[in-house]
Amino acid sequence: MNVLIRLVIGVAVVGLGATNSVAQGSRARSGYYVVSNNGNAPHTASVFKLDPSTGKLSLEKVLHTGGKGNSHSRFAGEQTIAISADGSCTFLADELSSDIAAYGSFDGKEIGRYKNAKLNAVSNPIWGDAFLTLAENGPGTVLYATYASSNNLAVWTINHDCSLSLANIYPLQDYSQNQYGGGLMSMTVSPDGTTLLGSYGADIVNDQFVGYVESWAISGTTLTDNGAVLITVWPKGVSRIFATNDNNVVVMDTISTGLEDKGSTAVVTANLPGFTNQKLWTLAHEGTSGLALSPDAAAGSGCMYVAATGVNGDGGRVYGARFTESPLKITKVNKSEETPEWPVSLQLITNKGNGGGVYAQNSYGNPTDAIDVHTADSHCKVKFASHTNIPVQGGGWDGIRSWAPPE
Repeated sequence: MNVLIRLVIGVAVVGLGATNSVAQGSRARSGYYVVSNNGNAPHTASVFKLDPSTGKLSLEKVLHTGGKGNSHSRFAGEQTIAISADGSCTFLADELSSDIAAYGSFDGKEIGRYKNAKLNAVSNPIWGDAFLTLAENGPGTVLYATYASSNNLAVWTINHDCSLSLANIYPLQDYSQNQYGGGLMSMTVSPDGTTLLGSYGADIVNDQFVGYVESWAISGTTLTDNGAVLITVWPKGVSRIFATNDNNVVVMDTISTGLEDKGSTAVVTANLPGFTNQKLWTLAHEGTSGLALSPDAAAGSGCMYVAATGVNGDGGRVYGARFTESPLKITKVNKSEETPEWPVSLQLITNKGNGGGVYAQNSYGNPTDAIDVHTADSHCKVKFASHTNIPVQGGGWDGIRSWAPPE
C-alpha cells in the first residue's frame, strides 16, 4: 500500500468514528468537504467532497447566491466563506452586493441574504473592487463581517435556522491610503473565544508598505477594541492570524505575492496580548501565500503548512513544518512537488491531530483555478495527492473553506 492511500484511509477511519452534533438545528452532513467561493457575478460557490480512499475531490453542487461576487484578485488571506464547526451553516460574502448569503448545511437551499444600509463593501464601483471578510466563532452563534467602503466591522447573531440578525456595528481604523481599499482582510476568533484578531494586510502609507493588526475583546456580541499594532519585522504586512489554544502566541503568514518582489516564504510570530515579541521565521526564498496551523500545533506542538508562490517562473509548492510553542520554534520539514502557478489559500483536511494535510486553492490562471490536495504524515511531511479544476470561474483569488467531522 503506498503512502498516499495509507494516509487517506487513516483519515476515513477517524471520520467513521465521529459523532456529528448539530448546534444550530440544521442538517449537518458527514464527510470531508471544501467550498470554493467562485467570485463572479451572478455569484456562485462550488462544494467539493473528498474521497479518502483516493485523495481526490468530486463536485457535489454549485450554490447560486443571487448576489454579486468580486471578480478581481485580492490578497489570498481574505476570507469570504464561513462554515460552522459542525457543518450546519454556510455563509458566503456577496462582495459587490454588500450582503451575506446564508445556507443551512450543504443542501443547496438558501436561507436568505443579509445586508444593512450602513454596511458597504464596494470600495471602487468603477473597477469592481470590493472586500467583505467573514469569521465565525467556535460555537456557531456569532458571525463577524468587515466592509471596505464603509470601513466598519459588523457583528451578526447566527439564529437557530442559520439566518442572521445584526447586533452591532463598529468603526475600523482609517487606512484611507490603502490602495486595496479599507477594512480588515482577514479575521480569526481565538480558540478560547475571548479575542477577535484581524489583519489589515499590506497598506501603502507615505509611499511605504506597512502592515497593521488589531484585536478586540469579546463579550457576547460586544467588542472592545485593544488598538492597532504595527508589524515591524515584515513591513509588507501579514495575512491570516492563527492563535494557539492558550491565547498566548499568534502565527501569521507574511504578504509577498502580488508585490514588487516575491520575498521569502516566511512566518511572523508574536505574543498576546499586544502582538509583542514579534519574530520573523524564514523557511525558503520564495513568496508566501498561505498558512494553516494544525490542531496539534495550536495545542503546543504539531504541523504547520505554508504555501509558497515559487520563484523565477517556477511553480508554487506547499511546505510542511514543525511548530513548537515552548520553547518557540519553527522547523521546515519538506516541500511538496512543484505545481503550475502557485497555491493562494490553505485549509486543513481534518480538524484532528496534524490536520491530515491541506487543500490548496491554486491559481493556474483564469479560467483554470483549481483545488489541490496535499496529504501529510505524522512527521509533517507533505505530498501532492490530486488536482481538481473549479468548474465555475470568476477570476481572482476568492478563497476556500473546509469542513470535517468533529471529534
